[in-house]
Amino acid sequence: MRAAARSFRVVALFAVLGSIGLGFARPTSADAGLRAIEQRAHQAIRAGDYESAIAAFEDLERAGVAEPNIYYDRALAHLRLNELGKAIVWLERARFLAPFDAEIQSALAQTTSLLREERENENHGEPLYSPESFLTSTTALIGKDLLGALALFFELVCFISVFLLISSQNERLRIALGLVSSFSFILFLAMLVGIGARLEWFSEGNRAVLVAKEAVLRAGPDEAAEGRRIIREGDRFLVIGERRGFYEVRLPDADRGFLERDSLLILRPKRTD
Repeated sequence: MRAAARSFRVVALFAVLGSIGLGFARPTSADAGLRAIEQRAHQAIRAGDYESAIAAFEDLERAGVAEPNIYYDRALAHLRLNELGKAIVWLERARFLAPFDAEIQSALAQTTSLLREERENENHGEPLYSPESFLTSTTALIGKDLLGALALFFELVCFISVFLLISSQNERLRIALGLVSSFSFILFLAMLVGIGARLEWFSEGNRAVLVAKEAVLRAGPDEAAEGRRIIREGDRFLVIGERRGFYEVRLPDADRGFLERDSLLILRPKRTD
């Protein structure tokens, strides 16, 4: 009964989000080959052949195509296959490129809620693990391009204020310019910190999500190594190293171990920096 109910919820969520995902405006591309692959992916989704759609999206990924609408639609294909962890990864990647898109945010929230409900039903209320810091969470909805633009604006304000401060003879104006230059410099630094948080400059490793239904956290990079605990689909952690086909990871509770490479996906591959 639980499996049937879960399947119904996934179908219902896909029906709602799918009507949104296929409605994204498509940018014009000069590469007819890539357009053909994208069309093949969407035709496969409409035909219900989600495996073929994902294969086409993988071809676009290998070609270096990084667009939020494509990531969104790929997430919907994974969702229809009950691959909630992978759906979350692609929605997170879409949100990184389009942080203000309400549809992406809604899809991510609903998919995460669906996975949380499943875990509560099947694993006695076991929560999702998430290592996100306060700094990361507070900058999640601000695009790095906007942060960069604001940093340049406050830097310019600070420079102009200092220039006028040096040349001005009016004492009151000098006090006001001093305050403006000080606050604009502080805000400039704040924008730099925000950019650093978005690009994970301050993180020990790369944020990742377990996409397998479950995996064993092992003491070493070997299938014969001691199993320490079970990590389940949707859990988040930091990847801090790689050895012999295993990722070394750190969990939110600071526990460390090794997970098989194929069991997880890094949220933001380096090529999207």
